Amino acid sequence: MRYGALFDVLEWAFTLLFTVEYLLRLACVRHPLRYATSFFGIVDLLALLPTYRALFVPEVHALRLPDRRPRRRCAILQALRQAPARVPE
Repeated sequence: MRYGALFDVLEWAFTLLFTVEYLLRLACVRHPLRYATSFFGIVDLLALLPTYRALFVPEVHALRLPDRRPRRRCAILQALRQAPARVPE
């Protein structure tokens, strides 16, 4: 793969960025457990887990199991939540 290393670096960069954002969000809310178990908290966590799973269980990452689509859906939901809301005029 020509861009394989680039995509691996980008995957880890975004994972670290989202991890910091998730931890800061947990630190800033009044009820962290309530946020962590909310829909968006679970979506955030599900977007992060596959990359960390690959770190701790490398053979799973080497197999490239078909976990990309659900993870991408979670990442898309997370990105959409970060986008500013548009209010119709």
